[in-house]
Amino acid sequence: MCHPFLLQRLMYPMEIENPYKQKNKVGLSIKIPIIILTLLTLIAMGAVFTKFLKSPIVNNKKNSSTPAETPSLSIWTEQLPLLGARLDEAGLYEQAVQQYIKYLETASVRGPERATAAHKAGRLYQKLGNCGEALVWFYHAELNQPSKELQTKLNQDIDSCLTNIRRPKN
Repeated sequence: MCHPFLLQRLMYPMEIENPYKQKNKVGLSIKIPIIILTLLTLIAMGAVFTKFLKSPIVNNKKNSSTPAETPSLSIWTEQLPLLGARLDEAGLYEQAVQQYIKYLETASVRGPERATAAHKAGRLYQKLGNCGEALVWFYHAELNQPSKELQTKLNQDIDSCLTNIRRPKN
């Protein structure tokens, strides 16, 4: 015979709870604010990501300068040839040529002023013994309508470099 307790268990089995099953004890009053805060966070992150995608860093564009920034940039750019001349006087030809090239890349100058800066860059390359690169800048200067005086110097410098390049090396 069976024990009455076991018999009762057999006749009316109870559900056995799974000890590993999570119990849902979080109420609706907590779930709603969490969902709202999650949505707000996603919206904010989307806005930040959109702003980042439109930034000049991602688009590889230079910052468009505001009117207040333009004069300081212009003054700095205008100082590059002066800096190049000072470096040339000090015998720092490589650093000087970098300033002239930077000036030619950033300044919006044309004609004789551009021709003069390109000629100075060419002369510095000539001093460094790099006639190939000097010729590039001399020809660049020629294309920018140099003054008659500068054209005479350019012709002499171009002839000198061409002679150096064509000279047989021993």
